[in-house]
Amino acid sequence: MKTTFLLATLVSLPLWALSPKQMVKEVETINDQKPTQNCEGEKQISLPLDAIKDINAGKLTFLGRDLFPGNDQNRTCVYKSDTAYILYNNCMGSKKESPATDIEVISFKGGITSFYIQNKDSAIPVSTMNRKDYDMTWRVSLIPTPAVGLMTLAELKKFKENYDATSGGCFVGGTFKAQDMNSKGTCYGGVKSPEWSEAAEKFWKEPTDDWYASQKYLRKTVESTKF
Repeated sequence: MKTTFLLATLVSLPLWALSPKQMVKEVETINDQKPTQNCEGEKQISLPLDAIKDINAGKLTFLGRDLFPGNDQNRTCVYKSDTAYILYNNCMGSKKESPATDIEVISFKGGITSFYIQNKDSAIPVSTMNRKDYDMTWRVSLIPTPAVGLMTLAELKKFKENYDATSGGCFVGGTFKAQDMNSKGTCYGGVKSPEWSEAAEKFWKEPTDDWYASQKYLRKTVESTKF
């Protein structure tokens, strides 16, 4: 019953939305469980800078706007680049920018990379901010997955159900810790990747110019998309 309650909680509330104490408790619980393998193929890891390259790999093709697992009633705009699926969560019908930036990149080679930002002042668009202005939540996370092929929206949703926070992964940053420069990359659920932790910590502390450009690119794409 305890495990069932934990899984239900994590699916309804993303790991990166938990408080620091809740985060520690959930990670410790997940670390006691064996990692789940829901698809065939070896799980792969994608570094943050690789995910950003995926966003900008060729012209983005709009695949649709739908409700995805773990996002409550906030719809997701789904795009495909030449090398990945790009999930722009909190894709509002008004096309205004949400107070919380939530971007997921599913690499064709494998790995789901997530970028999540939420600031205290929700009136200022996150896409216009620099790293020094992130003052509440700034998290970069990874869920290793097998390589993926062409998928429909329904198949992508099922893929996300199979590979969520309970599958094991890594993250850096925490709620209310955007300015805590002592934050370290942490892996759980049987995942071990010093390479990812080192690269993610560096990116988390000082994002590249491509990160800011990618946010603006996605915002422009969403605003010009007909849905």
